[in-house]
Amino acid sequence: TQICLENAAADFPNDIVIQENLGGFYFFNREYDAAKTQLAIVHKLDPENTVHHSNYLSARVMAGDDPDEIILELQALIKKDPSVSNLFLTMAKLLNDKNQPSEAKKFLEQIPVTDNTNIKYFTQMGISYALEKDFENAKKYLLLEYEKNPTDIGVLKNLGKLYSDWGDETGNVEKYYTSIGYYQSILQIDPNNVVAKSGLDYSAEKIQEIYQNFYLKIYFISIAVFARLVFLIWSF
Repeated sequence: TQICLENAAADFPNDIVIQENLGGFYFFNREYDAAKTQLAIVHKLDPENTVHHSNYLSARVMAGDDPDEIILELQALIKKDPSVSNLFLTMAKLLNDKNQPSEAKKFLEQIPVTDNTNIKYFTQMGISYALEKDFENAKKYLLLEYEKNPTDIGVLKNLGKLYSDWGDETGNVEKYYTSIGYYQSILQIDPNNVVAKSGLDYSAEKIQEIYQNFYLKIYFISIAVFARLVFLIWSF
């Protein structure tokens, strides 16, 4: 498929549909630098098209371009054409990345939710709530994301991270077990996934730490009880 798309793009350099399909292919396969280059071509072919510009900005975000520069472009585009939902989604991602979840939600709340709502909406809403430590609402949105695409590595990673953070906040060992389950699902799909391995190891270490602290408390309580009994015997 990639070779066919690349050959078609080379043969028809002014065909926007072909060029955009190739950019979308790169983006879907997480080849963000290639997607940015390709979608820049599409944007130059039709610079007044807000959708094409929006897709190009999304690729720039994922490729790691300057977020402040992109935010300025997004603000201008939103004023120009507020009907393009992807502009709001991209803005929300950038704000969440800057740890500004309440601002991110202001943009997300302007997106109408339907059966065809972009999965990234649920992603960013879940992340916004997780950053605010509202884990119940974060779970609600990320599970909606999971229902739409249960085998997507990004979706599973978000849930693994959510439950790990939830465990950190509450000390509840079950949250870490749930986190491990999602990371294990990633490793079944991609056995060499570094993020999943790291997340799994972290949650496993936290579980071990919780149990060690528990048994240590039991040990000291037992020592204290024994000492009290000895004292009572001698006092008698």
